[in-house]
Amino acid sequence: MNAAADLLDVYRASHYQVRMPGGRRVTLRIGQPAPLALINWADPDWPLACISACNPQSEKLSATHNRQRMRELLGRVRSYQGRVLAAAGRIPGHEWRESSLLVAALTLDRIDTLALDFDQNAVVVIRPGLRIRLRIYRREWASLSDPTSDLEAPDDSVINTSQRANQRERSAGKSPNG
Repeated sequence: MNAAADLLDVYRASHYQVRMPGGRRVTLRIGQPAPLALINWADPDWPLACISACNPQSEKLSATHNRQRMRELLGRVRSYQGRVLAAAGRIPGHEWRESSLLVAALTLDRIDTLALDFDQNAVVVIRPGLRIRLRIYRREWASLSDPTSDLEAPDDSVINTSQRANQRERSAGKSPNG
């Protein structure tokens, strides 16, 4: 078994639930079209991304630490003038649930920066007219996809720059977000 492929399959199988204004929930699924309610909410602030700050690199953190990281992520998104809805990732039939944010009005570069600053493996990306995709940041996942799949990745220079910055912070005795 390939652990990287297995973890990627978990991301693909997850349901990403978004709480719309008024309390209605919509579900995002990788490879599926975006729900109409979400499209109407988002327009014209594309792209959208479902991003978490929890459990960096899929390493489980305490609930307290994850809440602290999510507050920090929310603050960063708001400082960039992003629009936000509460969201959560889950797998039907399993206990796992992870808080996230559905963000609008941020560029993909900003989304990539946030994902990498919070050591995330991937984010869910929604663009008008396209199926929902998983934007991946783990190098080993890139070899598991093809250009026509439900996966995409930023340019390697984006990942390399962020990883070097995080390594410098760790070397200086700081944690880049937690």
